Amino acid sequence: MRVKTGLVRRARLWAALLATCLQLLATASPADWKVVQESTGNEGATRDVAVSENETRHRLEVRVDSDGTVLASFVLPPGLTRFPEGYCPTFQVDSRRPVNLATWPGGCQVFAQQVQFALGMVRDKRVASPVLIQLMNGIVAAVRYRQEYAGYGEATFSLQGSKQALTAAMGRNVTVTAR
Repeated sequence: MRVKTGLVRRARLWAALLATCLQLLATASPADWKVVQESTGNEGATRDVAVSENETRHRLEVRVDSDGTVLASFVLPPGLTRFPEGYCPTFQVDSRRPVNLATWPGGCQVFAQQVQFALGMVRDKRVASPVLIQLMNGIVAAVRYRQEYAGYGEATFSLQGSKQALTAAMGRNVTVTAR
């Protein structure tokens, strides 16, 4: 009986330790998700954009474009850091396998301070996107990128509140599925 009691205590201790580590990981670089209005350029029309800005002023934004494409943008903080032409970052949610955005369907568009990549398409009020599901249900997202003159950088974003913000940005009547 003592052996089982000891095992149960150890299992509870490990579970508590794991929960604490996951909470610390999520708060290591706090980023609150919010929904902001963005002009579409069409005579005062706006759209909702889910935005997270971390403590180092990197931003992750998700919006639905006019053609139904769910676009993500990773934006560098103001300053001298720039993306080199032709180098797409890697993107990772929690401990899942990192994705090189250059191999992503549709690839990525690299601008001086920003990279854009598609997460899926809204069709018949549905989006099939495993990465979008991960962003909505995960704990932390990481973007690793090459800098034009200074090696590599990394930005992490807490995903706390992402589900509500992403749902609002896509429209409450849009269903997100993994396939």
